[in-house]
Amino acid sequence: MQLVILAAGKGTRIRNLTSRNKCLLSVHGNPLLYYNVKLAETIHASKTILVVGYKREEVISYISNNFSDQNISICVQERQDGIVGALRTCEKEISDDFLLCLGDEYLLNPKISQMYTFWSQNACDILCGIIPNKPFSEIKRTYALRLDGNYVKQVIEKPTQPFNDLLGTGYCMFSHKLLRYLSDVPLDPIRNQYELCDWIQIAINKGHICKTFSVGTDAFNINSTNDYKIVESQNT
Repeated sequence: MQLVILAAGKGTRIRNLTSRNKCLLSVHGNPLLYYNVKLAETIHASKTILVVGYKREEVISYISNNFSDQNISICVQERQDGIVGALRTCEKEISDDFLLCLGDEYLLNPKISQMYTFWSQNACDILCGIIPNKPFSEIKRTYALRLDGNYVKQVIEKPTQPFNDLLGTGYCMFSHKLLRYLSDVPLDPIRNQYELCDWIQIAINKGHICKTFSVGTDAFNINSTNDYKIVESQNT
């Protein structure tokens, strides 16, 4: 398995916290990016693929100074056009099944190693990392999943009315063969981005198996000062 980390965003909503790329924001004593790069060890990744954009020099410098012993490929996303846009940027570097994670997401008490075991032992093409028992107000900020038994049948980005209490995270595993559908994803007319949920839904509609896995006790997208304060208040 490979690890794909998306770290190209500008982080305009947390400029009061840092002028650097927000993936380098210090969380519990380490840059936010540190925790996601370390996941390569957890899944025994053959390669880590890092997509950079905004203030890329800072991110590349941090990686070269701290992870020179790891097999890391750098891809540059010139236009900030969503998660699928980022995956299109690095598509040629991906040669195996992969774990996707967002550079600005922090996972509390991660269970990625258990997720990797589940992926290895269960037949599925997509494994969405979820946090159960979350309020609708938080799910509305990420994505919702409609289940039929153990299978995901529908995913919706930033839903107005979630299906249940499952919060979708950016920690997802994908079969390499699903890359063929990246070009099928339409541009979202409202957000002007190519959305992850649209890609997953296309794969589901084509008959690919999508399941869920509880990846930790909580997950946080750090998009505001309040988000940062909440993360820093957590016991690790």
